[in-house]
Amino acid sequence: MVLEGQKVLVEEHMFRRAIIIFSFLLLTTACSLEARIPEPPSTIEALQAPTETQPTAEPAPTVDAEAATFTVQRGTVAAELVLNGRVRFVEVGASFVKSGSIATILVEPGEEVTQGQLLAQLSGADMEDQLLQARADYNQANSAIQQAIAAAQVDVQRAQLGVEAARLQLEDAKRPARPHEITNARALLQQAESRLSTVRNTVSATKNNALEEMNTAVVFLEVAQHRYSDAVLVFETISARTEVGPDLEEARDELREARENLRNAEDRLARARIAYDTALGNEVAAVQNAEAEVMDAQAQLERLLAGPDPIAIAEAERNVRLAEVGVQEASLRLRPDPMLSRAASLAQNQIRNLERELESRQLFAPIAGTVTRIDLTRGGTVLADAPVLIIADATKQEIVTDFTTHRTTLPIGQQVALSFARYPGQQIVGTITGLPTRQRDTFDGQVASQGYTINFSAGDLDLDVGDRVQVRVDLGRAEGVLWLPPAAIDRSEAQAFVILRDRAGERRVDVVLGLESPERIEILSGLAQGDLVVAPNASVTP
Repeated sequence: MVLEGQKVLVEEHMFRRAIIIFSFLLLTTACSLEARIPEPPSTIEALQAPTETQPTAEPAPTVDAEAATFTVQRGTVAAELVLNGRVRFVEVGASFVKSGSIATILVEPGEEVTQGQLLAQLSGADMEDQLLQARADYNQANSAIQQAIAAAQVDVQRAQLGVEAARLQLEDAKRPARPHEITNARALLQQAESRLSTVRNTVSATKNNALEEMNTAVVFLEVAQHRYSDAVLVFETISARTEVGPDLEEARDELREARENLRNAEDRLARARIAYDTALGNEVAAVQNAEAEVMDAQAQLERLLAGPDPIAIAEAERNVRLAEVGVQEASLRLRPDPMLSRAASLAQNQIRNLERELESRQLFAPIAGTVTRIDLTRGGTVLADAPVLIIADATKQEIVTDFTTHRTTLPIGQQVALSFARYPGQQIVGTITGLPTRQRDTFDGQVASQGYTINFSAGDLDLDVGDRVQVRVDLGRAEGVLWLPPAAIDRSEAQAFVILRDRAGERRVDVVLGLESPERIEILSGLAQGDLVVAPNASVTP
């Protein structure tokens, strides 16, 4: 049994090896024939009305069938992007207006839905927190308003008391003087006059003493000046007549003493003058204050004797009016602060909006149709405005191409030529409405990719979902440029390259590509006309 099992394995291994060798020979022969003999155009290509054709006078690149080599040539490259697609029903995505977490999913793929039908719901936990915060903000603003109104009511009461006080003062101003008030006013006047007399006597004595001291200081200063002058004269006379001796030392000592006495006399006079000036100033101030008291007492007595003062009455009336204005101002503060009112209003509006939004965190079917894809899971997070559920409208058709990684991205609004396999030779124009996408279908875990979405008008054509269509887009045309067939270029890495064969052997050369067509690729840099290139599968780069 073991030997038979091993025999089976050996035979199976030899069979696989034979298949690999046969496939390699077949591929080599196909590359050689493809380079020498152009393929006949397909039915759609033959019936399509091209705007431009490539020159037939240019030879195909020379190909060595055994070595699979190509020669770089110069010619025309008419770039054209050809994509395959299919007809499908128009698909419309349904999306939430807010990001959030999925709470419930109410439909399944393949289910028929009606327009406006509830499809899914978002969790409202975050919205509930916002609603609680909005209510707290409203309560805070409303409380501040009530406190401000209460404080304003206190201010109104205080202002009303001010009005009552001003009115009492007005009554006093209008009332005539009473006898005892006149008696008191006369007594106050007598006291003020007596105080004035006392002040004058007191401050005058102080001033006179200061003046006497200043005069005495002047006399002492004069005496000191004479003595100093005499001492200076004696010292100069002795010092000029004799040399250093007892007389000169005695004269110098007397001069020092006279100078010191002079300084003391000058200081005494300065102090005496300051004392006199101070006493004089105090006398003036004290007398003025006492005189002012006498004048005030005299004026008060005269006012009482004269009766109510019209000016005082007018001032009291004015104070009453001011107090009444204060009441009005305080009453104005009874109205809520506009800022607080606005904050409360905003919070109240936010509460209403959040309550409505909590009610509207639901996903409804935008159209009637069949659910074809659900890109969400219960508990998963979705982004705002991101289609999470696709509904197909069986009454309308569109075209979706196979997913493409072509380096040229067509813009939305680009017009394309459409050729349907069901109607060879007929061509209509479509418009790109969606770009290629690659996304994960979270419902079944499969990667869902699609190419361009194309809108078209079928006209009289009767098309079914799944019908194949070829999409062609003219990308441009370049004359007199270097080119190679696609089989000569290796794009397995980020940087395209070729295997260049010359006298030194074979080596890798990076190339920059330009326009592309199914048969030719423009070489912008890296090669020269006549260079020999080895097909990537026919050589190994050292």
